[in-house]
Amino acid sequence: MEGWQNQAAYEVHDKGTTMSEFQAALKPIRNSPTNPHTLLPFANAGARTIPLGALYMVEHVDFRGGDPAVAEAAVAYVKALAESSQKEAGALRYDIYRRPAPRINHYEVVAAWTDSKAFDAHETAAHTLQFRNATAQGGRVWRVNLYDQRLYKAF
Repeated sequence: MEGWQNQAAYEVHDKGTTMSEFQAALKPIRNSPTNPHTLLPFANAGARTIPLGALYMVEHVDFRGGDPAVAEAAVAYVKALAESSQKEAGALRYDIYRRPAPRINHYEVVAAWTDSKAFDAHETAAHTLQFRNATAQGGRVWRVNLYDQRLYKAF
C-alpha cells in the first residue's frame, strides 16, 4: 500500500523512472495485468509513530454490492468501528479507507497494535463484536467477506 499527498503527486510517481523500472523487473514473473485499487481516506486518525515489533493488520471489508442503500447503511457501522478502535489501549493505528464511486461498498482497514495481546483485545472488544453482529451475512447490511485479515510483524 502506498499513500500520496494528492492525485498529482501520485501521477508523478506512477509515470516516473522508478515505477517503470519496478514494472519492468516484475514483467518476467507476471501472469496477469496489474490491478491497482485507489482508496480514499474514510475514517482516519492522526499519524502516530509506530515502533518496531508492532503487529500490523490489513483487512478488506466489503458489503453486498449493487444496492446503494446497503452501501449507505454500512457507513455508520464502519465509522463507529473506526472511532471506537482508534481509542483502544494498545492501538497505534486504526485507519479505514474506501474505494471511490461506484465501488463505495469496499473498504480497507490498516491497523497496528503494540503487540498480539492488544490485537486479541480488539478482536474480542464489545464494539468489534457489535460491528460483526450488525453486519453478519443475511442481515440488512451484509458483509460478504467475513474475516479477510492479514497480520504482519514489523522488525
